[in-house]
Amino acid sequence: MAATLSPMPIETVRGSHYEMGLQHGRAWRHVIHASVHAWALRHDFQGTDEAADKALEPVREGDRTFAPWVFDELRGIAEGSGVPPAWIERMHMRVWNRVPRTGLPAREGGCTGIGMLAEGGAVLVGGTLDDPRQCYVLIRRVPARGIPHVMVQWAGAGWGHNGVNAAGLCIAESSLGGTTPELRCDDPRPRVRGSMTGRILLETCEDAPQAIEALRRLRPTESIVLGDAKGSFASCQCFGWLGQACETASRERDFLFNTNHIHAPELVESLAARGCMPKLTEYSITRFAVLERARAAMPRTAETMQALLRSHDGYPHSVCNDGTVTATYAQPQARPAALFVADCPPCRSEFVRYAVEAG
Repeated sequence: MAATLSPMPIETVRGSHYEMGLQHGRAWRHVIHASVHAWALRHDFQGTDEAADKALEPVREGDRTFAPWVFDELRGIAEGSGVPPAWIERMHMRVWNRVPRTGLPAREGGCTGIGMLAEGGAVLVGGTLDDPRQCYVLIRRVPARGIPHVMVQWAGAGWGHNGVNAAGLCIAESSLGGTTPELRCDDPRPRVRGSMTGRILLETCEDAPQAIEALRRLRPTESIVLGDAKGSFASCQCFGWLGQACETASRERDFLFNTNHIHAPELVESLAARGCMPKLTEYSITRFAVLERARAAMPRTAETMQALLRSHDGYPHSVCNDGTVTATYAQPQARPAALFVADCPPCRSEFVRYAVEAG
């Protein structure tokens, strides 16, 4: 299949978090300026700056608790890009998810995570992403302290999504849909918010068991598929303070997946007991059914992973659809570990290999 677009560009950054941020800001300066004006400027939001800051404080608290180094990185991004630090912070903290914005249409979530034990015991972890393509880049990080990794990155922010690290941990993640009515949280303890989960896992964890334990501390609200070079993987649905449902692979469960909404029975039952049923949309249910059929019918190969990530089965609620901007899958047992990326649109693009640098 011939690629319709050039491979997604990648930059390698290394050093302290401030130094990596500075290199990041310089490399993606024009993308960052465009993204900030699209997503993080004050005049695009209702209310006062004080209201915006109050809405963002729980995100700051989570970063201060679990990833304090990210503030040095954001300072470097601001300096390198020439964008005011307050705007970089707002974009990093996804202000548009926390402060009402006028004229922004509601969007269905379309990210999907898939993991399989392939032939010969190889692990494959893949997924699609559906945020705006113009905001995404690829970054290869070699931190002075931390594990080198490659990940799909939101330019100008400290967070990203799918990726793999030099130890062989790989992830595919998506946001987790809400409940009806919204579940009230009475737990004041900090937890990770926004999209920092994947970044923290790739920089600090060496394998899937470590990552699962980290998720219990981070308490995000996400669906995450994890795999590692040791041959293990798992599908986790994490609902913040409510708990975590983790399905671990076995010979009988060699194909795991998740979509944007809550499907784990124990989480559904816990929500129902609180009078809050999960909001399962047609979009999520359709993709879930497609992958359930594939679990029974398709061989466990890299070609199958690519076919699923490009699948239009169930369109327009398919894994690959009009909102899908990129697809990735990782081979953590390769030496060096590698991330394969098909740029927008995945169904008409080749998967290009990006290797991790060990140091």
